[in-house]
This record gives sequence, C-alpha cells and structure tokens, in this order.
Amino acid sequence: MLAKMFRFSRRNNDNRPEQVELTLSTHTILKVLILVTLAIVVLGAIRHASHALLLIFTAFFLALALNAPVHWLAVHLPGKKRGSRALSTTISFLIVIVLLGVFLWSLVPPLVRQTESFINA
Repeated sequence: MLAKMFRFSRRNNDNRPEQVELTLSTHTILKVLILVTLAIVVLGAIRHASHALLLIFTAFFLALALNAPVHWLAVHLPGKKRGSRALSTTISFLIVIVLLGVFLWSLVPPLVRQTESFINA
C-alpha cells in the first residue's frame, strides 16, 4: 500500500517552529474522494427531485393530519358502511374542500374591497 507523506511546520507554545509529519495511505485518500463524490451525487439527486419530494412530504403530512378524523368517521358510520375507510376518506376530503371554500369565500370579498379602496385612495 502506498503512503503519501506531508511535512509542514507549525509553531509550538514557545513560539518556535517544529516539524510535523503526516502520513496518509492511498486507501484513505481514495475513501475520502469516493465519499465526497458520493455526497455530491446524492445532493444533486435530491436537488433534482425536490419537487417530487415536496409533494410526497405534503401528502404524508396530510395523511397524518386526516388519520384521526377518518378513523373516527369509519367507526361511527351507520349501517353496512361501518368501518369503511374509503367512504370515511371521501367524506373527510369533501369536508376539507368545503371548509377551504368557505374560508376563501369569507376572505376574498373584504380583501377585494380593501384593495379597491387602497387603490382609490
């Protein structure tokens, strides 16, 4: 195995120069180069896939947030549909869409009026 020696001088506590010798094997240098290259490739792949990862993490967060209401609905559904997570998910999704619509419906008209009065002023 080949080894590369590095010599450099530094100053000790008495402010006198002293020689320091550092020996690195070729194996160690190759390991470092491979790790640096691998890190660059992985970071590039993550950067390239950032949009897809953002969508996946958003879906994961929404699934965690809606798990409790879906479970509660599945347990409390009447009749033959009791325990149906598909129906519970559909109902929860519709409730979220309706709440978002109501929120926007209550927010947009005052915002338009205020913007209009700001422009006129």
